Amino acid sequence: MAAPQRPRPKAIVCDVNGTLVSLDPIGQRMKELGLTENDLELWFAKVLRDGIAAAAADGFATFSAFGGYHLKLMLCALGDKAPVDMEQAVDHVLEGFNQIAPHGDLQPAFQRLTEAGIKVTSMTNGNAKFTNGFLQRNGLDKYVSLVLDVSAPRLWKPRKEAYVYVTDQLHLKPEEVMLVAIHPWDCNGAKNAGLQAAYVNRNNQPYPEFFATPDLSVQSFVELAEKLTSSS
Repeated sequence: MAAPQRPRPKAIVCDVNGTLVSLDPIGQRMKELGLTENDLELWFAKVLRDGIAAAAADGFATFSAFGGYHLKLMLCALGDKAPVDMEQAVDHVLEGFNQIAPHGDLQPAFQRLTEAGIKVTSMTNGNAKFTNGFLQRNGLDKYVSLVLDVSAPRLWKPRKEAYVYVTDQLHLKPEEVMLVAIHPWDCNGAKNAGLQAAYVNRNNQPYPEFFATPDLSVQSFVELAEKLTSSS
């Protein structure tokens, strides 16, 4: 069920990991070191948990710091099969972010949104360097006017300050910006900060009732672009 309709946003700010890109290259590198397919999801959940927990206590560390720590723990649990050079193994996995590729629905959606006058931007709890990399490798950088990460506010999403930082950089009011994410917690955080939110249900999972209702719920970025530009 969608929230009451609000004015069309002047900009969208996209979450990155999972929303714009698949983390499959990271999972493949984890498998090369003896971990399993399920370990990618578990690892990512642990990284998010600790990043969000740190932010809740006004703390900050980078995605790579949390990610490296939990990779070491998971690799050490392999016992005799654990890599001899743990630092090299962690670097090997995290370098997979240089190979991440966009979901196939981004290009047509980004083009339609920008042609309609809606700015496309991004904000990640990860590193903007990797976001810029995949955008440039895939010819999407021409559509994305601003690429941000949490290194400036030094608080992970869903802290309110992370979203306000984005709206400040855009010189827009919070209600003029729409957060787009596959993560309900991210949509909830954006709504709490006064932004609009769109839930991209890539994984066919119902949106939890205990979070603030998103303004839009869509299956893809193409559907999002259609809904945002249909009256333009």
